[in-house]
Amino acid sequence: MGLGEQVRKLISEKINEPINSRKEKVKNTIKKIREGGGSEELKRAQSQIEKINKLQEVQQQFENYFNQAKTLISASTALQKTAEALKEANNIGSALNPAAAAIAIVQEKLVAKFKEEIEDVKSAADGIGPALNKLKKSIIQMKDDLNQAIKDRKKSDEVKAERDAQLGK
Repeated sequence: MGLGEQVRKLISEKINEPINSRKEKVKNTIKKIREGGGSEELKRAQSQIEKINKLQEVQQQFENYFNQAKTLISASTALQKTAEALKEANNIGSALNPAAAAIAIVQEKLVAKFKEEIEDVKSAADGIGPALNKLKKSIIQMKDDLNQAIKDRKKSDEVKAERDAQLGK
């Protein structure tokens, strides 16, 4: 498995799957609150908010990964250029020496493989930015939805208590 594939797998496991799972749980909690769930549902909503805050830690980790990936890609690209220059020098030497010709063939294959890996990593790194944006938006949206549901529930409880007081209950 190449490095790019590992990055894609990490994005899936640490961002996409947790977001989808958390969204579903938030949706169910909000539904139960709006259907008249008691203080237990409000506690569950607060717990959901705390878990969403942990997703923000993942966001910070991936921002660091993204910066590291950019540095790695930059360094790898420079190394690739050096390897290509060395390959050209070996091509000249291979005309005079059969052993150098064999080395040049191996080096050419290694450079080609390295180039593929760099492109794969670049492609995977291009997915980190959108995944981070999705994570940021999802965190904000889920928190807002939960906080609004809690606020609405508390307002509903206040109105009910006021109505009961007016009716003498």
